[in-house]
Amino acid sequence: MITIIFIVAMVAITSFSIMDAMGLWLLVLVLHGPLVDRLGSLAVHLPLQMGLCLITVVLIRKKWQRMPFSVIALVIGIVMLMCLAALFGIDPEKSIPEIMNYGKGFLLVVMLVMLVRDKKDIQKLTLYCLAGLAVGALMAIYQYKTGTFRINTMTVKRVATLRGDPNDTAMLFVAGLSLAIYWLKESRRLVAKILAGGSFAFLVIGTILTGSRGGFLALVFVMGLIYLKSFSIKSTLGAITVVTMLIVMAPGSYWDRVNSIFSGKDLNHGGSLDHRKNLQKDGLNLALDNLALGVGSGNFGTAFFAGRNNARMGTFTGSSSLVAHNMYLEFLVENGIFGMFLFMLIIFRTFVSLRKVDAKLRPYIKNKDYFPLGYSIAVSLAGMLLSGFFLSQAKNSVLWFMIGLGLAAEFAICKAPNQEELPIQENLRLEVAA
Repeated sequence: MITIIFIVAMVAITSFSIMDAMGLWLLVLVLHGPLVDRLGSLAVHLPLQMGLCLITVVLIRKKWQRMPFSVIALVIGIVMLMCLAALFGIDPEKSIPEIMNYGKGFLLVVMLVMLVRDKKDIQKLTLYCLAGLAVGALMAIYQYKTGTFRINTMTVKRVATLRGDPNDTAMLFVAGLSLAIYWLKESRRLVAKILAGGSFAFLVIGTILTGSRGGFLALVFVMGLIYLKSFSIKSTLGAITVVTMLIVMAPGSYWDRVNSIFSGKDLNHGGSLDHRKNLQKDGLNLALDNLALGVGSGNFGTAFFAGRNNARMGTFTGSSSLVAHNMYLEFLVENGIFGMFLFMLIIFRTFVSLRKVDAKLRPYIKNKDYFPLGYSIAVSLAGMLLSGFFLSQAKNSVLWFMIGLGLAAEFAICKAPNQEELPIQENLRLEVAA
């Protein structure tokens, strides 16, 4: 019944506003973990079902726009290389569902490029994304207050809301920080500024409560990028406030975990760091052994234990579902050097697109406190990509949504050839001398 309600709502909203339907779909992608926790198996395939509804209505209404050849070539190229790697891999049958999972991300990219038309569409989607992440952060604070931790031991207490793993949740929280700053500076109403500032604070607190070491590094990295772009006395005071909040509110166990990053020693003689070091080292050797085509999507664990004796991995031993805890290493092992090249090319192309967007908008913006739209999306994506060095999240739907939004932004904004066609509000334009 719940699934039917969501699908009917999706069809109805798409009929009136495609971007609001895309936003609702994004909300479900962000909050998929909590929805599955609350609704059970009924919500497992809900994002896919909503996506299919959206595609169907768009096709019926013929509301798409022409897709640039460069994006088509990149998407088709990486899919073909992944299929080739699976065909010559060690377990083609296992690779098929994994490629389909990647395909959902590629579909997001294609749909965003085909449907996003102007700056307002981009802004609307970033707002939906921020709303979903802020809700997840509030849920994390609720878990902390009620003691319903995802990981709850005598020495470690960690929350996880958006995904079942605290590290995966932290990766998403960090992605919302720059979006919150964008809307804090973009909004003109006090209530909107308070909501944006509150969202930023919730996301910082939520990241801390996950106890994620990778999340901490991504948090510092993203906040540094935000500060560099908005350097001023006001932002300096804000940064001091955030750092003070971190020091005061973070539990002692959190700083013990952070300290283990630099000491290289786990808490209570745990073996997590040593396991990961061995995993990364042997994973690199495995990548060199299968450099051309890889072992096929989803086959990292099988290839890892089949190719060498890894008894020293302790609890990981014998698990064919083992992941690399590094999305770049895992993608390289599974899809080879050529697939990895296209994967990195898509990411590079996205950052280039976002840079072009800000270059196009900059001459027409008179607000001195302006935080660039393209830069905010780029920082959001950069935070997730940095987290990817510690997580196997190459299939993450929100990651691919940001990639798609970055590519779509260029073709939605940079296609305007002159000031009159530039999709910016009139009161934000500068008069250009004749």
